[in-house]
Amino acid sequence: MAITVKDILSLKSAAGFIPIAGQNGLNSSVEMVDMLDFAWENKGTYSEDLFDRYSFVVSSLLFARDDEKKLYETLRRLIECGVSGLAYKTVFFQSLPREVCALADENNFPIFRFDDNITFREIIVDIEDAVRLNKDILKNANYLSEMISKNLSQDEITRYTIGISSMFNKYARVTMLSEIDLNSTGSVDNIIRRFRSADADYGRVALCKFMNGLAIIATMPDNNPLRFDFCVRRIISGYVCPTDATLISHSDIHLTGAGLATCVKESYYASIAAQVLEHGEISYNQIGTLQFLIPIINTPSLHEFMKRFLNPIFHDGEMMKTAIAFVRSDANYDSTAAKLNCHKNTIRYRVNKIHLLLAPDAAFETFYEALSISIKTLLIRQIHSIIF
Repeated sequence: MAITVKDILSLKSAAGFIPIAGQNGLNSSVEMVDMLDFAWENKGTYSEDLFDRYSFVVSSLLFARDDEKKLYETLRRLIECGVSGLAYKTVFFQSLPREVCALADENNFPIFRFDDNITFREIIVDIEDAVRLNKDILKNANYLSEMISKNLSQDEITRYTIGISSMFNKYARVTMLSEIDLNSTGSVDNIIRRFRSADADYGRVALCKFMNGLAIIATMPDNNPLRFDFCVRRIISGYVCPTDATLISHSDIHLTGAGLATCVKESYYASIAAQVLEHGEISYNQIGTLQFLIPIINTPSLHEFMKRFLNPIFHDGEMMKTAIAFVRSDANYDSTAAKLNCHKNTIRYRVNKIHLLLAPDAAFETFYEALSISIKTLLIRQIHSIIF
């Protein structure tokens, strides 16, 4: 997915952009940047491929300084070529003719003006860097997805690891952040951009976009957990602005070269477990039976077991709500009562009833084991769109 005109507005060089027209087109894709002044042909006409589709154009509008009628025809041709937007420097024009703005509005073609405080070079470099970063973000996100969804060879894992960074240290741990509050950061891309441009650990630590969240790949020369904890906390506090809604999931520590795919899988499984168990922060070594349930969630026999076991209460909202809260509370009656705002004896009565409905001849421990596996299976399937 390419960057958009809206993404360009978050760049430092675009801070002074003033919207003129076509603001319904801010979600238009941008794949490159071009200069209009150098593209105008001697005869004042355009070739069919003068501008690439999805390019963002900057200009002083020099070509129209003696004939503003050229502006309308120029804009029409930019739109026909599939250009995504235009930013012009107020050298020859402060405002644009009404019919030009109307054409831009009709075609959702964003136009901005900016003054002499910023140069064309700064804008071009910023946009080109943003496009390159976006391609890198997509590449790394694809690497992480394949590490989770495929059984990669060691050569492939090594190639993907080096593709993310050739400066990684000996040991690695992956921390995934999901449900991030982006009100103050704008987007995950902005977080990654700020980290890359300012952080001294860039190269030894990588920030990667993954699904709707962020993966922090931290590497160290030793496997001291405290060093990993300090690194991740520093990055979260410095770049992410976490809230109580942010879910944080950690993998175990593994050798980087051979174990990065394992780190990615463990952190991803822990992120699913954080939602299933309603834990704001969790490590892979804390997720218990979910270590094996998550990877086999699409197994038909597991799905059938869940449906068959829960069938007697599946359409009873009160019983299902109680069963889910009981499993999430690890069979603790007090915690379940607090979750559901009920008396503990009420929860005890409901659990006994569920026991009788689902497994009347089984001991409580056997019943609870089957209930826990079934509820967790249901929640995994409901909460997350499994990518493997």
